[in-house]
Amino acid sequence: MRVLCVEDEAGLREDIAEYLRMQSYEVDEAETGEEAIDRLNVHHYDLVLCDIKMPRMNGYELLQQVRAENNLATTPFIFLSALNERDDKIRAAENGCDAYLTKPIDFSVLDATLKSSIERQRARDFLYSSSYESAQRHIMALLDDALSGSLSEACLTIQYLREKSPNISPEELHQQLAVLQEKMGTHVSSLHMFHCALRMQAAQTELLGEVMLADDLIKLAVDECHYNNPASQLVYQAPRPSAELVFGDMRLLQRALAGLLAVIPHAARSQDVISCALVEGALVLSVYDSADMAQETHFTPISETTNLAALSPVTRQRLVPLSYAVQAAQAHHGRLEIALWPEDKLAVRLVLPQPHSHRATAA
Repeated sequence: MRVLCVEDEAGLREDIAEYLRMQSYEVDEAETGEEAIDRLNVHHYDLVLCDIKMPRMNGYELLQQVRAENNLATTPFIFLSALNERDDKIRAAENGCDAYLTKPIDFSVLDATLKSSIERQRARDFLYSSSYESAQRHIMALLDDALSGSLSEACLTIQYLREKSPNISPEELHQQLAVLQEKMGTHVSSLHMFHCALRMQAAQTELLGEVMLADDLIKLAVDECHYNNPASQLVYQAPRPSAELVFGDMRLLQRALAGLLAVIPHAARSQDVISCALVEGALVLSVYDSADMAQETHFTPISETTNLAALSPVTRQRLVPLSYAVQAAQAHHGRLEIALWPEDKLAVRLVLPQPHSHRATAA
């Protein structure tokens, strides 16, 4: 596992790197944010460990640049800082930080946090690769059908006709030719299916990470919730089959929706608290504390500049998981909105302008 350690204090940076190497990590060091960017553009890292207070480019600015790059947007990012105020931790979470550790360093906690963050990211990567691998298996099965089965049987029929041609009757010849025509027709059909599957796979590869059925996106977000919280009872059953499509960065949107779901601590069935609809050219993903909030219409936009100090401590704490939703809204020129109810109840919705057609069409 390869880690990038970004710290301007040379002695501390060397101590961290030495400890991590003893734990079998491969570690690269960077003294400044600019140096870190250069390394990230050249090498792949499983995780970035970063200080906040650094000259020229601080940790927040480095994190924003990392999250803005498509190939780095999901790289686990951990802050290691002497800043220990609640507002610092909230700001870090809002910017997409995966974990926040304070100095002085507890190296055992550092090691456990790194391992947990890397394993979570690998689990997310597996979720996305599963659908691709399934499509590959489907194509190989079609290829087997195209190269065997009916083609082999047709070849046997031709061999039979060659051997029996001097003595075969017109009736039997007609019968065998009909069988041969059927087998070759089946073979041509198999080749056509294989060709169509290859074209579909090529199209899916081009759109990888850009479009997905809304129901599938919600299911992946629920899977991430279960991974992060094995005790969660959250399940998703679409109230009706939906062909709504979501366009955008699917990895970022999945994490955003998982963050939305995380604001609901006791949800049992997500169809009671999740809605997905097209409204005036935008896809609106909404999450409610309870079903009776579903008709709420008075929402207030929130962003990185929103003054969270005006909210209750409970509400501020519950908004921490929404960092990826804020990023997703900004990256897709949309907005994140909240509605506050008594007793710290929340309704949150992610509004994403949608290009192209929004519904899947039948072939």
